[in-house]
Amino acid sequence: MQQYLIVRREDFVHFGIQWSDFRLDKDLEGRPRLVANSDNARITLTFPPQAFAEQVKTASGLFRTNYEYNKIQKQLSGYSRVQFAVLTGVVMDLNAEGILSLLRGPGVSVVSQGINAGEEPTAIEIPWGLILSAVSRSPGGTVVSDHSVLPITSPSGVTGLWYTRLQASDGETEDARLALLPLRNIESHDMDTWENGQIIVGPALKNFDRKSIVSESLSQSQNFSVIEELPKAKRLELSTLGGSLSATAKWPNLEWEHDIVLGRDQKVRVQHAGYLFPFGHRAQLEEKIVREFSDGEAMLMNTAVNLVVTEPVRKTENREFPFNEVEILAQKFVDLETPGADFFLLKKLNGELLQFPVRLKGSKGDLYFNVPLVFVKQLLPEQKNTITDLWKPYSNIPVPGVPIDLVRGGTDGDVHEVHEITIATGDHPEEGFIPKLEQFMVELPAMRRILNEQSRLPLKYSQEYLDSIDIGDTPLKPIEDIVIDFTNQPGLSGGLLAPKFNANKISRTLGPISVPDVDIPVSEIYKDAMILGLPLGELLKVDQYLPPKMIQVPGNPPGAIMEWDLHLKDYGPFKTIENKTKAELRVEHSATKSEIKCEVKHFIFRLPQTDLVTLKIGSLVYIQKPGCEPNLEINGLEIDFKGALQLVQKLLEELKPLLGGNRPTLSSTPAGIKAGYTFQLPSVKTGAFMMSNIAIHCGVNVPLKQNPESNSMDPVTMSLSFGRRDNPFNLSVLMFGGGGYIDVEFGKEGLTKFEASMEFGATVGIDFGIVSAEVHALGGVRFIKSGQNIELDAFIRIGGSVDIFGLVSVSVELYVELSYESPPLNRLVGQAELVIEVDLTLFSESITLNSGEWVLEGPDIQPLASPDGEVAELQIDKLADYYEAFAY
Repeated sequence: MQQYLIVRREDFVHFGIQWSDFRLDKDLEGRPRLVANSDNARITLTFPPQAFAEQVKTASGLFRTNYEYNKIQKQLSGYSRVQFAVLTGVVMDLNAEGILSLLRGPGVSVVSQGINAGEEPTAIEIPWGLILSAVSRSPGGTVVSDHSVLPITSPSGVTGLWYTRLQASDGETEDARLALLPLRNIESHDMDTWENGQIIVGPALKNFDRKSIVSESLSQSQNFSVIEELPKAKRLELSTLGGSLSATAKWPNLEWEHDIVLGRDQKVRVQHAGYLFPFGHRAQLEEKIVREFSDGEAMLMNTAVNLVVTEPVRKTENREFPFNEVEILAQKFVDLETPGADFFLLKKLNGELLQFPVRLKGSKGDLYFNVPLVFVKQLLPEQKNTITDLWKPYSNIPVPGVPIDLVRGGTDGDVHEVHEITIATGDHPEEGFIPKLEQFMVELPAMRRILNEQSRLPLKYSQEYLDSIDIGDTPLKPIEDIVIDFTNQPGLSGGLLAPKFNANKISRTLGPISVPDVDIPVSEIYKDAMILGLPLGELLKVDQYLPPKMIQVPGNPPGAIMEWDLHLKDYGPFKTIENKTKAELRVEHSATKSEIKCEVKHFIFRLPQTDLVTLKIGSLVYIQKPGCEPNLEINGLEIDFKGALQLVQKLLEELKPLLGGNRPTLSSTPAGIKAGYTFQLPSVKTGAFMMSNIAIHCGVNVPLKQNPESNSMDPVTMSLSFGRRDNPFNLSVLMFGGGGYIDVEFGKEGLTKFEASMEFGATVGIDFGIVSAEVHALGGVRFIKSGQNIELDAFIRIGGSVDIFGLVSVSVELYVELSYESPPLNRLVGQAELVIEVDLTLFSESITLNSGEWVLEGPDIQPLASPDGEVAELQIDKLADYYEAFAY
């Protein structure tokens, strides 16, 4: 259909015209005219752009863009069209007066809507970017055009601008009684680069606002009975210089007020009802833009952005959010930064994030903090991830160690000391966002008190808790397994028992525990834990196993209790006694009591790989109290010697009545505790045989600190000795005599130390009165094995002396020593010493010849030499001179 341009210069009439279902005719004077063939005849007018997109200056005095020249930018809208329906037989002269006269005549009305989907007979772009049509607010009413047919000139000769006023058939000058029917939004960003390369920030009615107006209007227009809820227009005018509009709309989620004069926005107010992410409070965000004079120029000014929280208190029932309600303590926030798109972080005019004061109501007290929030205009599931990413940098909220019942269970085991919460949101149904705790930083006072270390750990809800309607026993789990380790400081767990395991759940009744997978045995969980220096995992009876209990107790500050009862089985040197062997650990630090106690009951410790020695212990008890040294008790000790040590066993049986209730000796140092019994046996004499100074020692060594050489804890060990290095036993038979000692130590790896020493010899003396003489020969060997180190020493001492009348005495003593040094030296070292003493009436002298140390076998073999050889030679020469002087 061809379009023609109608122009009238006097009053700026300027539009294009098209028609359909008309026939060309002539009037009586032969001038052409159009006659409508039927009631389907249509006339369509096309108008120049009716609106501008204009840059908006914010209340802070800055434009929304860093445009290079800081100038106000504008962009014209597209063309608009209005279609009219006329009756059959209507005649229209083909000039401005004839067309305008017909369009305001009887029976002519605006075609607001098309018959078929997608048809837009009337499409007016006003405001910029919003395509709309107009309908009557009255049922059955029509829209008509009210305009002048001829130019209007004032008495002074000024001709007014021509315009057409669209109004309902029952409309008035003050109120056109129109309902606007938004058809579509022209998609654009609020910051766009146009064809000329200039950046436009705006328009006053932004892209999301226009989309919201269209969506709200379409949902209302589907039902004619609610046509009154469409946007209302008191004024809708079109002209060559731009359109004028006065529109208002009010829906539950959106309010819109807009005044336009000759295509230029004068006042815009948009109020969105949205949600505050992540808590889901309903709020209203209002933005006002008005045209004002600034720097001598009329420009659009963003005068106010205000937020009102319309739902300050929100109830919550989410299992992942342990608070009964969330309250935003302030309800109104003013002078905010111009809002962004569909969702955005709220900011102040100076660009700082707006901090919302929030109260979370919990069963154990309220939690207060300030946090930025995201305003979300519309709940769109596809936007959830993007909104979450925007909020994530602010989701970790520090809190001052507040006790929170994290599962609303009401028991002491459900309350934890929380220092940080990470808030996220679940799926958001129509009622709004559902907040949840994604994780939380928790201080476990039980670990802090018992292990003497900070124990702030990130936890989250376990899958078992989320999948069940019940709380269960393990609703919480750490983000990463918690290492519970007493092996480096066993004194904190009673010395005898050093737990070590990875806790992967937080039990309401037991505290941090390890819940094994189906295929992981209990022995694997506690493989690094120790009891009496042995691997705990190997001694646990799985069928009677319960995890340790480590929980806090009420108090200020909170106390802690650790309890663990273990039923044990045979492993290595450790042997059980029927079903009575068990270990009990009790650690308590509270306002009324502080004590560490560990007891291992009814067990046998057998010297590995032999039955020579067996230690049977009724109980081994470690107790530590504040201000006191640790105490280690050995109760019900029985020692059984067999085989080659049967003689010792017979002696012990004789001593049992003497032991009575004697307590063990105790030695406590920062490095550990040693406790044991020492049995002193009486001398045994039978004929020429005599054994004396006999002592047997049995003890337990409990380390409490790391070995600096190995950088780890030494194991608990048992020791047994027959005599001691500093107090050996003595044995004599006739003229032969000797003595020695045996000292052994054993633990989880078997024999860890073996030390033995034996000395022997004989002495023969004669005395004839005038002359007395003595000859002796002594020897000895000492063997020490400690770990992988071996020491072996042997010596022989041969000598004699002669005394004549008490005037002359001569003695000679030869001492030879051999020592083996284990790897890495791996060598045999020897040393010899000869001592000669001469005592005459007026002269005495002692001569010592020492070979020094020499290597007999090994990497550093060296020749025999005496460092004192020259001195010894001089001394012998002097003695020869002395003898010569008395020879005459």
